[in-house]
Amino acid sequence: MASYQTIKALSEGFYKEKGSKFLAFAVPVASEAAMIIEKEEEIELDISFAYEKIHLVMDLLKRERVQIISHDLSEKCKLSFRISKSEMEKILSLLAPLTY
Repeated sequence: MASYQTIKALSEGFYKEKGSKFLAFAVPVASEAAMIIEKEEEIELDISFAYEKIHLVMDLLKRERVQIISHDLSEKCKLSFRISKSEMEKILSLLAPLTY
């Protein structure tokens, strides 16, 4: 009966005999039971809005858990943020009445 051991980390081996050199490498691989993590593509968007609407815009972005990258909160506010591509249409439709 064959027995197997699990490789937990990268391993290297070296063997030398009669003028020959042998290198061995063992690399751990994920099993069928391993968890697969999917990552969604993210995009960056820029919006402009009036300073008077800042509380509405920020509240909406906080509620939707949007990652803000940069902002310019002067009289004509500008904001850059990152969202997943699948959420883009939803966020833009919510922001449409608040931006120009």
